[in-house]
Amino acid sequence: MLRIAARTDRMDLDTIASTHIIGKPLYYSEVLMAKVTVDAGICGFTTTITTTSDDGSIVAISYESECPHVIKAKDELTNVDAYEELFRKPAETAVYQALAKHLPHVTCPLYSGFLKAVEVAAGMALPKDVSMTIEK
Repeated sequence: MLRIAARTDRMDLDTIASTHIIGKPLYYSEVLMAKVTVDAGICGFTTTITTTSDDGSIVAISYESECPHVIKAKDELTNVDAYEELFRKPAETAVYQALAKHLPHVTCPLYSGFLKAVEVAAGMALPKDVSMTIEK
């Protein structure tokens, strides 16, 4: 399950949602932050991703993980331009390209977790948990 928590120091989330024109925030004065915790499933590894942005465009990424594979991408995943990243096809994103070099499973939920964290920190989405339920 991906758990998303976000904090804004500058305005409430309703205001954030109403201040966008064609995806660009009209006003930024302080830092937006998102924290996403990803429980990747059967592997048992948990990753906590923290993203921040003070301009709604460039998003700084940091994370802690038990996964030995995602740790290898730390030097490559430091920041991204949210407007370039979130309007591309998934395999064209810097997040996907950095993680794909190290993650052994294409279905790892970390790809989505990192991109959701970027989206929320850029003010381009309201924070809401996502989940997958798998039955057999």
